[in-house]
Amino acid sequence: MKELTLDLISGLRSGIDANVPAEVLFANTLGDRHTAGGFWRFFSSAFPLGGLRGWNSGQWRQYWPPMPPSLVFVGEDLFGNQLVFRAENPDEEALMWGHEDGELYSLEIAICPLLETVIESGINWLDFYSDGSPQVGLNSGLPITLEKHLHWINPLILGGPVAVANLALVEREAHLIGHGKLWSQIRSLPPGTEVV
Repeated sequence: MKELTLDLISGLRSGIDANVPAEVLFANTLGDRHTAGGFWRFFSSAFPLGGLRGWNSGQWRQYWPPMPPSLVFVGEDLFGNQLVFRAENPDEEALMWGHEDGELYSLEIAICPLLETVIESGINWLDFYSDGSPQVGLNSGLPITLEKHLHWINPLILGGPVAVANLALVEREAHLIGHGKLWSQIRSLPPGTEVV
């Protein structure tokens, strides 16, 4: 993968203005790129297996509550959290889909200025990462290939610590399917329920 650059964001902005379909636009402008020291990776027509289009219609999504088809998953962080673009309203804020709870979190900034700021300033300013997970992930020393994610051995939603000792490597799709199955079992439990 190559580093994401500011000139590519100009191409992304032009494509959004020209109403290029989101799956084509992101695969062609950002695909096979990374930013934030490799912490964010962007999908292409070939990556991950099946490409951006295949990922957005992949088997893993059936394990989570249905999401509108206008939400396009365009990239991921090393933990499997998904960067989401809202195709029907591209000037709205970019979103992050949390791989542990299936929630969409607003990043409170549109996709192009978001990516420009991340290129120039990193990701530590994003509230989504206030737990310090990017630093832990990037400093884990684990051999993270393109088809792998970092996985919290004791999931954060069950009280696991943000620490290297709590990390393992898992295959991308199996990871998100596993979290979907786990979340479906605990979603309706009242807060404070003890889970063994």
